[in-house]
Amino acid sequence: MQLISDAEWSTYRQIIKDASDTFGQQIITWNVVSKRLAFSGDERDPDVVSHIPLVGLCQYNVFKLWPNSKETETGELDKESMAIILNKDYLGALGYLNGNGNFNYNPEMDTFTINGETYYPSGDTPASQAFDDPMLIYIILKRSPTLSGSKVY
Repeated sequence: MQLISDAEWSTYRQIIKDASDTFGQQIITWNVVSKRLAFSGDERDPDVVSHIPLVGLCQYNVFKLWPNSKETETGELDKESMAIILNKDYLGALGYLNGNGNFNYNPEMDTFTINGETYYPSGDTPASQAFDDPMLIYIILKRSPTLSGSKVY
């Protein structure tokens, strides 16, 4: 017995898409890093970075996002401060999904800039599953260290 019909799943998918088009409009700059090959030239050459604007929803410290804490002598530090939520249909239309339907970013090299602050990805997960298809992608972010000598929280 199927509790939710195919028509109801279709309605749910449309609601998620419409909602993302309405409230998921924060500008997020995806900084795609392309490193040069080790033997192709001067190692001191800077990385090649493309800055790709995306729109999505940002969640700022609404709940514990990811089990990624650091133990110190004075206690535990939780450096995870944000998650971005991106719509898979939106990413797919832009050509940013891989063959498995996942966001085709490099968590080892890529960063995201939001409101002038740079964040490193520390995990991702699909979300808002509609029957057999997750419709959203959450990316858990941690703030880049401030290099000015001061700390901004």
